Amino acid sequence: MDELDPILDEFINASNGKFDKAFWRNMFKYHTEKEYGAPKIIDGWAIKFYPYDKTGKRNDFKMLYSSESLPDERAVVDFKRIDLYPDGHSKTFPMQFVAGFFGLKQNHKTQALEPQIGWLVMPKDTSDKYASQIAHDQEYNSEIRIRVSEIPGEILKLPRINSLSVEFIDSIKIPAELSLIDISYLSLEGDISEKELNKIDSLFPYTIVSTSNHLIHSEFGNKTDYGFYTIDKISQEHWKYVDLYISGKEVVIPESFANKIIDRINIDCRDLTPENKQKIIDKFPNSYLTINDVRIENQQYHSSAKKRKERYEHWKLNNPD
Repeated sequence: MDELDPILDEFINASNGKFDKAFWRNMFKYHTEKEYGAPKIIDGWAIKFYPYDKTGKRNDFKMLYSSESLPDERAVVDFKRIDLYPDGHSKTFPMQFVAGFFGLKQNHKTQALEPQIGWLVMPKDTSDKYASQIAHDQEYNSEIRIRVSEIPGEILKLPRINSLSVEFIDSIKIPAELSLIDISYLSLEGDISEKELNKIDSLFPYTIVSTSNHLIHSEFGNKTDYGFYTIDKISQEHWKYVDLYISGKEVVIPESFANKIIDRINIDCRDLTPENKQKIIDKFPNSYLTINDVRIENQQYHSSAKKRKERYEHWKLNNPD
């Protein structure tokens, strides 16, 4: 409120006929790189009415770096319209309740602008809302980051995801269908129940999963002379996964890895030589193997989809609700 008090004082002054032109001219400024040398920076006192950006993160009340980071001017709530017919069947329509700012009204005499606030009910837009973002992230093999109430259908259509980060507006709820996708890293933010944790643990045994307060399938801090690795052991002979971060051109597999069953191996070595890469592939034919964010199509690769489907079907059979 300390940031808003002087602004509200000027609102009161203006309603009493006292106008501070310098104040009103400083309401909103959009800086382009061509004009000001700063790309897409927004400042002015209007941004103090946006304490949070569209992802829910706190703003500093000084500037915004893009209009795309501004939250929506309208609140949207999904609901379902269900039509019941005399013969007993029904039809469901996805709908939305929308309320907020819809435009401006101008007084032609004073040129003053007045915001128009309203509400409406409309059919839900079921187009691929995240399609372009997901396609871009997949093309450049970067992390897919979304903030949602539930996992969108566009995600469930993907065959492979290197890294998926999901910030849930409410509590974390993962559809079982997500386990059909080959995912290396899964980061989840939001409240999570013990039941949901157990579900994720069962459905994603070979995915490195982290939540707001939990790190599933992981123990950090195993250092070597050439980098460090993360490891999770089922037993001394059976390891769930290993993450290797290597500096240099050659991956030297530690002796402790010998004669171990390793379900999943992720290796990050950006200067890896083709010869050393092939040695690694030959050494671990039965592991889910990812090298520099690229899934290796080894023997395990071709059987992994079948195993994911078997786990999914087993889960659905034992959890019909």
